[in-house]
Amino acid sequence: MKLTKTEKRLLKDKKRREKKKVKEKKKSLYLSIITTLFWIIYDVYIFVNNTKSYVILAASLYLTGLLISLLIYMIKGYSSYEKKLKYYKLMAIINLITSIIFLGFVFLKAFYKPELDHYKNYIAYIYAAYLIWSFFSAIITLIKERKDKDILYQGIAVVLLSSSLMDIVICHTVITGSILKYNENYIYYTNTILGLAVAGISIIASLFMLIYYKKKNKKYYRNS
Repeated sequence: MKLTKTEKRLLKDKKRREKKKVKEKKKSLYLSIITTLFWIIYDVYIFVNNTKSYVILAASLYLTGLLISLLIYMIKGYSSYEKKLKYYKLMAIINLITSIIFLGFVFLKAFYKPELDHYKNYIAYIYAAYLIWSFFSAIITLIKERKDKDILYQGIAVVLLSSSLMDIVICHTVITGSILKYNENYIYYTNTILGLAVAGISIIASLFMLIYYKKKNKKYYRNS
């Protein structure tokens, strides 16, 4: 069935509007990509030169997964809905794998290297500043996602929020190992419980993403 000139024009206008929205969202993610890349490098630097902390290493691996998800959106943001569904699934799988790895490192820290890691005070302030930024970035992305339903951008919003929760664990670990002077048993239990809880939440979020993908994928093929 051939489209009329009016229908063609409307379809063209729709595609143009969609591309404009994607372009605007990409601009907002450039800073997230730069800061994520910086923090991957910084985490590795702190791990090698400061503490050999499993939690810091786990954070760098999780952020690598976040960076891959951000790049997927930057490269594939203009894709068709069918392809966006597949990339959304890929984001969910990446987030699930990195969350499980993070959980594994929390267990390693708790049972293999339970002693308290010590950090210089300035490192705690740097991580606290990054925590504030990551939550701000996640909230802004969530607000934009609610205004414009884009399945791939929804994936970015979930991953950014999971990342900001991971940052709470890292920030708490660094602060209790530098500025705050608590009983070491208290620090051990709070760091372990917080790490397990946040990793568990991120894993659950990833599983919900996969369930959501199945639902949307089934609906798409039923209607096509």
